[in-house]
Amino acid sequence: MSRNGRHAWLVTLAAGSSLAAGISIDDHGISIATGDANHGVVSSRFLPLAGLQQLDTTLIRLIGFLREMLEEMGRELGELKAIVVALPAPLDGQGNAVIPNMLPGWSEGMFSEAFVSATGKAPSLIGVSDASCRAYLETSGGVHSRVDTLYIHADDVISGSLVLNGKIYHGSNGVIGQFGHLQVDPNGAVCACGRRGCLNTVVGAPALRTLMMPSRGDLTLRDILNDARDGDTASLRLMEEVAETIARTVEPVVSMLGPDEVVIGGSMAKVGKPFFDAFAYTLDRQSFPAGKSWSVVPGPEDALDVARGALFIATDKVMIVS
Repeated sequence: MSRNGRHAWLVTLAAGSSLAAGISIDDHGISIATGDANHGVVSSRFLPLAGLQQLDTTLIRLIGFLREMLEEMGRELGELKAIVVALPAPLDGQGNAVIPNMLPGWSEGMFSEAFVSATGKAPSLIGVSDASCRAYLETSGGVHSRVDTLYIHADDVISGSLVLNGKIYHGSNGVIGQFGHLQVDPNGAVCACGRRGCLNTVVGAPALRTLMMPSRGDLTLRDILNDARDGDTASLRLMEEVAETIARTVEPVVSMLGPDEVVIGGSMAKVGKPFFDAFAYTLDRQSFPAGKSWSVVPGPEDALDVARGALFIATDKVMIVS
């Protein structure tokens, strides 16, 4: 059982076998998955944190957590052949925050340098987005095996990823799939990225909490989602409106690319059928009337899925290639 109450994936790893790690760091905590080159997940665990910490504090917790997992397996940090780290902000290939305000306290030094200083070992890849890791998990695992997929991660903020010709499209500047920073209101609230009226300022967790405050008090996003699942009228209608707003915002991308599937994951997807129905109806109504061939399907919701996707990237893109 993992620390967040979910069952970990466990397989047997022969002594001396190649070992890789996928790591995810976000506002909720640290997720780590370790495994082998055949997509065998040896261990996957989640360590909750109270918000995204400063770089040095996060690394201390991360390294201690990783060492603990490896020790339980009878392995050491130096045995890791590949390490891929996913972070909740656009980064360049060296781990620098492309937009420093989106990752406060992490922009003064490179994550990779800090990681080497703390562990003596360099990560194989930095700057993979959390949404790309989830999309990679879906495509490599065969759950959604179609060639072209638009993945939308609807959680505290909105992000996404593109799978084109069966491969994750990373782009050249580290900001691919930042759907939450598409502008929906030029006169709206100032976003963490420095622009006004981004999608995140309208449907992100802080905005939804503010909308519910007058009638329901100080709720978390999880409270709102639970109430919506339980049939609370105000919460359910709000989440339907969120789905409609997301659909209107990503419609140009869908119409332009014409993907086989639009996959929606993240905690908001747990609202279920009303959320998906509102999204699909709005997307269908807004999109170009000819050539509609996509389906809207649910994606991964587990907090550990990002780490597992990062692990698969580590084994496929680093261990096998090198």
